[in-house]
Amino acid sequence: MRTTNDIQLRGRARDARRRRASGFARRLTPALMLALTLACDGQGEAPPDPAARFDELIAGSAPALPPPLRSLQFGSDLVAARAAAPALFAQSTQTREQGATIVAGELSEFGCTARARFGGAAPGYLERVELVAPAGHDARALASKAWGAPKRAAGVPEVDYWFDERARLRVTASGAGASTTLTYEPYLGVTELVAPKGGADSSWSPARVLGQPLASVARRYPAWTTDQEPALRLPPLRYNAERTPVQLQADETGVLRGLTITLGETGAGATPIDARAAIDAAFPASQVVESEAGALQMWFAPQHRVRATGRPQGGSLALELCSYWPLADLLATEESEDHPLGRPLLGANAEQLREQWGERLKFEGEAAQLTLDATDYGRCSDQAFVRMFLTGGRVDQYELRISYAVDPSIAALVRAQLDRIYGLTPEDGADAKADAGADAKAGPAKTKKPPKTKPEVKTGTVRYSRAPLVTLHDSSSLKVLSIEVKG
Repeated sequence: MRTTNDIQLRGRARDARRRRASGFARRLTPALMLALTLACDGQGEAPPDPAARFDELIAGSAPALPPPLRSLQFGSDLVAARAAAPALFAQSTQTREQGATIVAGELSEFGCTARARFGGAAPGYLERVELVAPAGHDARALASKAWGAPKRAAGVPEVDYWFDERARLRVTASGAGASTTLTYEPYLGVTELVAPKGGADSSWSPARVLGQPLASVARRYPAWTTDQEPALRLPPLRYNAERTPVQLQADETGVLRGLTITLGETGAGATPIDARAAIDAAFPASQVVESEAGALQMWFAPQHRVRATGRPQGGSLALELCSYWPLADLLATEESEDHPLGRPLLGANAEQLREQWGERLKFEGEAAQLTLDATDYGRCSDQAFVRMFLTGGRVDQYELRISYAVDPSIAALVRAQLDRIYGLTPEDGADAKADAGADAKAGPAKTKKPPKTKPEVKTGTVRYSRAPLVTLHDSSSLKVLSIEVKG
């Protein structure tokens, strides 16, 4: 039996519990109360899917890097890339794959992964960026919607390409559906690759590197230099999958004399036929020549003093580029404002020669020898030598010596070149006899019609011009052509 005192005690305890419950309820935040209510009712909603924003990364009227990565510069190193695109590095891992550093970063706001490849010589330079589509998103379809129908290389239907021609950027889509990956990287056209002066918007130019020390070339193009020198790895051609290898040929002093670029089987869209058309567009003159190696296609750019030789190799074309000195420039003797050498060799004094040729020139008393790159024909490693003789302090005679010991066909090519320069055949000269002593007895030049089949003069002396006197001496025993010019 409960007493009045028990009832009162129980009432006080109940009131105390009510007051504590009321105080706890007042301390609950609205957000927490809502969460508890939803949890109790079983009616909560899933958080928003970050991948819903993935479409924002593939937009704009032309292909471009995704907005969070747009400040990246291809060719920049890791330090510069981290400063330009912190979103890539915020949640990232770094691994080494095939000599390159791969940075894989989570773009959490967009629910996807981006990968950047830093290749080339250590510490590595940005070569390409990949964007991996999240589940349920077709990156190929999004790219087609934003940038139009893709282009495809012949024979490779599973790969789509989009190009920004002005920025020289391409985007490649590989894979299908939710497994599609978009690859962003710079590219080069064949003409841009081989043109002596380079493309209008390209930093690459054969004329800029030929004749330069290898160390200077590496400093100019650090992102393309490899640890396995001497070679460069330029961006891929328009439809090629791999970067473009360029082999460097240096002389014993470490100066770059030639470049070799193989076009053809390194990927689609660069067959030898396509390459020849592009090279034709890059060079103002071409010629098919017969050599010890067979018929070769040669291209010439006298203005930039760069020539190219194409050598077929199966389904590919090995293109060798080198700097050269055109015979026509070395033999030009008329004073003019646009003289190819700045001024003719004949009549120049010692000071003018030193100013013009620098370290290429060596004086020996009243004579000087000039060492030059190859002339119109021959190998990139060949050299031509000009020996000058001064009378009264000025050049009144010089001799250009060209060796044809390695390739005897050079002799005939040089003779044909002299014919074109002077508009003569050897028989039109004052003396086409092999006997050098007959030169002194030669009479006035006789006018003859050029024969249909020009006789080949294998040895001896041929006189081409009298004002100034230009004479070709061919020494078959030494395999050397000597072109003598007298004022």
